[in-house]
This record gives sequence, C-alpha cells and structure tokens, in this order.
Amino acid sequence: MKKEKIVPLPSQFEQEQEETIQKIEDSLQKMDDMFEVYTPDLRWFEEQVQLQKEMAKKKWIRELTIFSIIACLVLSAVLFTLVQLPMMFGILQGATCLLIIGYFAYTNIKERVNES
Repeated sequence: MKKEKIVPLPSQFEQEQEETIQKIEDSLQKMDDMFEVYTPDLRWFEEQVQLQKEMAKKKWIRELTIFSIIACLVLSAVLFTLVQLPMMFGILQGATCLLIIGYFAYTNIKERVNES
C-alpha cells in the first residue's frame, strides 16, 4: 500500500482564507443593512384571497347560468321535435347515433395510422 502524503496548509494561507471569509461576511452584512426587505402585510394577502374567491364564485355562477339556459333550450328543442314531429325526432336520433359511431371509428383509424 502506498503512503499518502498530506501537505498541511501553511498558516499564512489559513489566515488569508479566514480574512477572506470575514470580508465576505462583512460585505454581506453591509448589503443587508443597505437594502431592506419589504414583506407585504398579511391583511393584503387576505384581501387578495378574498377577491379571488369572489371572482371565482361570480365566474362559476355565470357559467352555471349559461349552462342551464343552453340545456333548457336543447331540451325544449328535443321535446318540441318529439311532440310535433315524431318522424323528424327519429331521424335525428338515428343521425346522432351514426355520427357518434363514425366519430369513434375515425379516431380509432387515426390512432392506428399514427402508431404505424
């Protein structure tokens, strides 16, 4: 087994290293003293959270209202077609089924083409 030689650092290098570390710490302390860190008030954050909650609630109510109106219109159209034009209702049901089957067949074929 080889003997490992350890070369000790001379005390001058250690002293320079300590001085350098001290200078860096002093400079960092001066920077901390020069530039104050601003932390916003907790009340401001709470207000922002409250505003976001209110905006989200308004958006949710608006979207729910739009959805309900569209759902009522679609349901009314379907019921009107069913009552007034039963033959047209059957045709629409058949066309819808064919469109759904066609869509799934198209996406299945598209996936197979992309895989190869």
